[in-house]
Amino acid sequence: MKRNKADSISHVNSLINASSPYLLQHAHSPINWREWGVEAFEKAWTQNKPILLSLGYSASQWCRRMQEETFSCEDIAAAINCNFIAIKVDRDERPDVDNVYRSAVSRMNGSAGWPLTVFLTPQLKPFFGGSYYSAKGKEDGQGFRSILNRVIEMWNNNRDAIESAASAVVEEINEQNGIEAVGKNRKIGIRMLNAGRKLARTKADNENGGFGSGPKFPHPEILLFLLAEYRRTGDKSALRMVEKSLRKMHESALFDQLAGGFHRYVQDAKWLRPHFEKMLPDNAMLARVYAMAYKITGKREYANVARQTVEFIIRELASKEGAFYSSISAGDENDEDEAYYTWSMQDLTSVLGHKSAEVFAKAYGVTHAGNYVAGRSVLFQACAIDKIAGEEGLSLTDCEIELVLSRNILLKEREKRGAPFVDKKIITAWNGLAIGAIAYVGSVLDDNKFILAARNAANWILNHHRRERKLARYSIDEKNIGSAFLEDYAALSNGLLDLYSSTLRDYYIFAANDLAEEMYMKFIENNGVSHYTDPESRRIIELPAQADIISDSIVPSPLGMAMETLGRLKDIRQAEAFSIAEKLTESAIAEELGKEPGASFYSLYVASFNQTNRINIVLVGPAEAKATRDLAKEARKNLEPGMSLLWASPGEAGRLMRKLSPLLQDRFLENGKPTLYMLKGNRSLPPITEVNSLKDVMKR
Repeated sequence: MKRNKADSISHVNSLINASSPYLLQHAHSPINWREWGVEAFEKAWTQNKPILLSLGYSASQWCRRMQEETFSCEDIAAAINCNFIAIKVDRDERPDVDNVYRSAVSRMNGSAGWPLTVFLTPQLKPFFGGSYYSAKGKEDGQGFRSILNRVIEMWNNNRDAIESAASAVVEEINEQNGIEAVGKNRKIGIRMLNAGRKLARTKADNENGGFGSGPKFPHPEILLFLLAEYRRTGDKSALRMVEKSLRKMHESALFDQLAGGFHRYVQDAKWLRPHFEKMLPDNAMLARVYAMAYKITGKREYANVARQTVEFIIRELASKEGAFYSSISAGDENDEDEAYYTWSMQDLTSVLGHKSAEVFAKAYGVTHAGNYVAGRSVLFQACAIDKIAGEEGLSLTDCEIELVLSRNILLKEREKRGAPFVDKKIITAWNGLAIGAIAYVGSVLDDNKFILAARNAANWILNHHRRERKLARYSIDEKNIGSAFLEDYAALSNGLLDLYSSTLRDYYIFAANDLAEEMYMKFIENNGVSHYTDPESRRIIELPAQADIISDSIVPSPLGMAMETLGRLKDIRQAEAFSIAEKLTESAIAEELGKEPGASFYSLYVASFNQTNRINIVLVGPAEAKATRDLAKEARKNLEPGMSLLWASPGEAGRLMRKLSPLLQDRFLENGKPTLYMLKGNRSLPPITEVNSLKDVMKR
């Protein structure tokens, strides 16, 4: 029997003491959920019970549905409490745990998603699992009740087979995720880049844009790689794939046509049936993609989408202190998703009036029948504005103004429906991606308010997540939780390097340098083995298999991001330690890409720019001089990914920066004027003192 919501207060489990919003959502479940940790494992060991591990995240519609439809059933809860040790994990809090067991379920079933449901031995080895399970199942009645009964029977009567199967799965994961490039010196060369471009073409949907059919994700890492390859090779087909995808995505229901920002994915090939949750890393990376596309093509539509996406992040995900929250759920927990994000013709008419509703419906695909569920439509750009203007007898300007006014009115009306749940975890890696992307967009669009937003986030993260040379995974209500992972160090260091280039405030480059040094000391061994978690965490709880640190997932490849920041700092510092660490990470990634070219398009993106004789820009001049600021502003607009803009004041004021980077040594004012040097490898182009001269050089 399914319990009703009024009964929820009668159940309280140990998750009531958790910090994660996702875990707290399950604190009143009738299942005796426990947090991941030694206490729960000891119960499994001493009671000799299998573990039921459930992983998910707060913004997921399907995680919420499984809680309401399956885990809330009293008979299912009773069976779990009697026969299993039940552990609930927030995917965002423990990406290492999610990584390993998602690999396991993928090996068992061919795919894996969230909620992730896995059965483990007391030694944490997985032997059975899947994703969403309904209580009863569909036609054959083989739902979660039946699965529990089968697992209980196997555990009681065929333990040896379970142990053998679990060991085999662990062995397969280690074989899949293990790094075999120890002692080798492989490079991500032209052949791998060409193979990546060929693979992207095979994945591309030439009709609808994007990659694959459905469910369909925006895959910003592939788009970044293709933009980098266009710059490297001039391959126009790479640019065409990107432009088609960017245009289709921002015209589609994937993009929130009222508030801006991108949803997580769509269920169909044509981008019309979105999964409505919004996540910080998706939007940060897509903002960077659109800004890069604008910089390459000069098309204002891409600049507009980059701007709208950053504005969405700042407006809806920024905390009052400036750091960024992690995600927004599909809708209010008491409403169906389609009730928040979709519209009926009656809705439009009652809010806008008949005439404006007709114009808006034509522009954004709203119909009486509904394009999403019966009578309700999701918004997408269904018709060109100039065509609507002609049909309605309006000037183009008047039509555009009317649609803008209608969007603003409908957005205010939508806000009355009950704001979706915001997961207020401030995750270090995700903030690192956002800081870097927002600073980059601010530089490309010459928008200081974006750069200020990136600074506010970085200052808060550095002041609150980094204490006594320890970096936290995330915080909530200013309470730090967990040790940072490889992806946290790498993403934050990269973001700070982007922010330094956008502000020339040396605090950020020194912080990036310190984080990168700690990163390779904690996670990258001299023999080439790299780790997802830090040594202290590995000592406390050792997972039964290695986590995959090379593949792209919710965030780009952790090792790919590490390679990126190490390579950038190698150029800046000219330090052997960074050079060695970069080679170790690249060798491990190259080994994997040699077997599976599509494992990390983000790593291919980094490698593509590394192949193009990267330019670093050095500026010498007094901070207060207008000429210094003008040269820096023009240089920022033209920075390529992975490039660095370094600045030092002449004399004592610039001593620390010159000590940090040999690139700044022996650089002087030319004829007493602020001077910019462009460095290609060890070669310097003639010094530049005038903005117009810099513009001419940048055009070449």
